[in-house]
Amino acid sequence: MRQGSPVGSGKVIASMTNGFNIYTRYLSSGVQKGLEGTGYGYIGRQNGFDSGRELANFEELIELGVDGIVIMPHKLESAARGAELAAKAGIPVVSLLRFGPGPMDEHIVGSVRQDARVADIAEWVTANTEPCEVLLVPSVLGQGFSETYTKTLEDAFERFGGGRWKIVGAAEGHYDRFRARAAVEGLLREHPGAKVVIDYAAEMAIGIAQYLKANDIQDVVTITSDCTEEMIPWVKDGWITASRYYSPAWHGLTGVQVLRDYLENGGKKQLEAVEVPVADVIVTKENIDEWTAKQPVCYEEYFANVVRIP
Repeated sequence: MRQGSPVGSGKVIASMTNGFNIYTRYLSSGVQKGLEGTGYGYIGRQNGFDSGRELANFEELIELGVDGIVIMPHKLESAARGAELAAKAGIPVVSLLRFGPGPMDEHIVGSVRQDARVADIAEWVTANTEPCEVLLVPSVLGQGFSETYTKTLEDAFERFGGGRWKIVGAAEGHYDRFRARAAVEGLLREHPGAKVVIDYAAEMAIGIAQYLKANDIQDVVTITSDCTEEMIPWVKDGWITASRYYSPAWHGLTGVQVLRDYLENGGKKQLEAVEVPVADVIVTKENIDEWTAKQPVCYEEYFANVVRIP
């Protein structure tokens, strides 16, 4: 690097997300925010929620010769294989999901987790509802996130609720509002007495809220995680009751900071995952404006770049 040139000059960092929805666009804006004021170039890719495409994107980025990759895995198996190929090519990879030992570990240089305070959801439910049946809408089985999230909820409901709140059904929503809507419609048909629905991501929460509003179902409490701009009015109107709030933009920002630390400070691995900052309370209509001010969901100045990610 020439004297006086900015850090990262001549290098390129890529982000690769599991799919292309509003959360991943906001996340990618955070990755770019983390490169602000540097000489790094940026490339974005998304996997279309497809394992084959996930591996193909790794192969493309390796061929392009990027200097580092931040990935939100779709499936751990294909992501681990891609990270292995990147490691063999000398390209460091940071995973935006990790919940303990897993197949990616020997091939990545760092990781991020955002499952802090999942147990607070069960604590909040037991404090704010009567004992009832509970339904779950996990994201993608095989990603690692949903399995850990579900086990944490099961343990927390037992701890805080003493078995009086029972998880009676679950159906994948695949981070998609339409699939989540269909999942809840089917779950409520099977379990008409359920009064709490917990989904694992805001994009799915919007579809669930749309279904409840369209059918005037006002006695079901809904709890989600993270946030999007579109989600906020649904919270304020009460169709989404609460969220384990954290910013998708801060998720991407945290990941690229871990990668930059590796690239710029001697190549030290950080497998004990760095936590994305999560609100210290379950967020509702009373305080959502406070938390979106503290943790903006998107860096708007980079959003135009994000919408063109292939």
